[in-house]
Amino acid sequence: HNESGSLGGEDCGSTQHILLLDEFYRTAVRLAGKRILWNMVPCDEEEHYDDYVMGLYAQGVLTPNEWLDLGGLSSLSAEEYFGASLWQLYKSIDSPYKAVLKTLLLEAYSWEYPNNRLLAKDIKQRLHDGEIVSFGLDPYCMMLERVTTYLQAIEDETRLDLVRRCFYLKVCEKLSRERACVGWRREVVSQLVNAWGWDEKRLMMLDNRANWKIDEVRKAHNELLDAMMQSYRNLIRFARRNNLSVSASPQDIGVLTRKLYAAFEALPGKVTLVNPQISPDLSEPNLTFIHVPPGRANRTGWYLYNRAPDMESIISHQPLEYNRYLNKLVAWA
Repeated sequence: HNESGSLGGEDCGSTQHILLLDEFYRTAVRLAGKRILWNMVPCDEEEHYDDYVMGLYAQGVLTPNEWLDLGGLSSLSAEEYFGASLWQLYKSIDSPYKAVLKTLLLEAYSWEYPNNRLLAKDIKQRLHDGEIVSFGLDPYCMMLERVTTYLQAIEDETRLDLVRRCFYLKVCEKLSRERACVGWRREVVSQLVNAWGWDEKRLMMLDNRANWKIDEVRKAHNELLDAMMQSYRNLIRFARRNNLSVSASPQDIGVLTRKLYAAFEALPGKVTLVNPQISPDLSEPNLTFIHVPPGRANRTGWYLYNRAPDMESIISHQPLEYNRYLNKLVAWA
């Protein structure tokens, strides 16, 4: 196909609908001063949302102009999961830490499908039941809880460890550094970290993310890429299992798929971008390019080191990258 297309806006055209409403309902309390009407409707009345709301108005329980009504959360189709998951995978190209959490939430939804329960409904049910948890029904913590339950159920410890690090980095409390004021966010993160068994060394490494260089960034990028590719494979299996005729427009799906391949597919001569918002600065005080001519023990070509140009500092370290051609190695750097 030679079609071209562009992606704009958070909804990516037709790939998300109810899922965006789910995210809004679990994070918003008011909009333009108005309270969210959906929160007043019990979960067991969700299927009769409109009738229940009209009944509240008819009884005079609620005044319409004081409430914002965006409608109920209907059941989700497998097609919408597919389109929304593909969109989150696309978002992971530029914002991987946030996208990993959201992608895995969608994967957890699809794992439960068709007997799933949207996170917003879960939060509302706990709210109506008067249930108080340690993190006060914080939507980000609830998302982590749902994803954790899913990954533990499928015994995926690798992605569970990654999603915890993604959560920690997004919250940005930096527990290894003392603060004069300890807010509730810091207390919650401290409880979680203690439950995970993290030591001070790991906290210091994560808190030093702003100073990560190419070695740390490469490792993080590979972990994020592996997680995204696992989600992509699971998504394809989900699509086949449900015989999907994808509801997202063919153009949306085509653009998303091409962009995913362009970002993640390994091709000869391609310069891979390894730092999608992982570290703010990969600059090095020293970069040395060394040429190995034909007939030597090492491969002929150019080697790049993040060391000063002297043998003592270079000989005991692995090169950052190799290429037969200097211009390609410079492009990579």
